[in-house]
Amino acid sequence: MLSPPSGSGWDIKSIDRKINIFIGDEKHITFKAKPLWMYLLTQDFLVAFYPFIYVPNEALPCQDAISRETIMHHKMQHIRQQRRHGKWKWLLLYLTNKAFRLHNEAEAIAAELAGTDNIKRNAILKLYAKQLSSHQYFWCAKSVAHAKTRILDAFARKTYL
Repeated sequence: MLSPPSGSGWDIKSIDRKINIFIGDEKHITFKAKPLWMYLLTQDFLVAFYPFIYVPNEALPCQDAISRETIMHHKMQHIRQQRRHGKWKWLLLYLTNKAFRLHNEAEAIAAELAGTDNIKRNAILKLYAKQLSSHQYFWCAKSVAHAKTRILDAFARKTYL
């Protein structure tokens, strides 16, 4: 199982260190405190940019349906995507191409769904479908229904593996 740094919330004193999260031949991912400039672009979200996962300074604002562990599945999928495409190419495409952003988010959300039970799965699906069709992800999905279809397709095809 993936697990973030221990403690209540995200213990910022222990974040700038390597922890054992294995992805293929990748041995470690480093958790780092999120720099101030990153808040302007990403609000209070965790940000995965290989080989780091940037964590907000305050406790992670999780919705009830989404646990820290499931979020880590999501972030680790983005790390895998960045390794597959190259992190700078991935970032450029993610920021400029709605279809690419939607595809990559659908994969990451599918990875998150795979680690949850059916009750939480439906709540997560509903939450992300709404976000993907809003300003939070720069309207990469045309509608909530479009986002749900893409996420469920990625989940069914197990494209997150």
